[in-house]
Amino acid sequence: MERDRPGVGIGAGDRERDALRAGTPADEDIAGPLCRPTELLDSGHAVCVGGRVGTAVVLPVAQRLYAVGMRVTSIIGGRPRERVVLEEEWRRCGEVIACTHDRSYPRAGVVTTKALRDRYLPAASTGCT
Repeated sequence: MERDRPGVGIGAGDRERDALRAGTPADEDIAGPLCRPTELLDSGHAVCVGGRVGTAVVLPVAQRLYAVGMRVTSIIGGRPRERVVLEEEWRRCGEVIACTHDRSYPRAGVVTTKALRDRYLPAASTGCT
């Protein structure tokens, strides 16, 4: 099956993404799951939540929001501190709250639990964990 080959997308957005070369800026459109556009705010305060793989996936959204002047708070995490990825890149976008399961950061817990407890997100929202 063609889509089982690495680098071959299954939809139009996947194919466009696969055609990009490394280092191409994502400054035009950012697509989310199933190539649905990620709706970006243009003012106010945005909270970006990502744990494990989601930390890398959500980073371009945070970068774009920061670039247009938004206040960005990011809640990122991993099991041990070593699994919290791209922390320096996140810090360039604003406030970062890092969480770990093993308490290797002062804040322990899963990123969505932290977000809900601090009322950054409505109870019905979910993060990438």
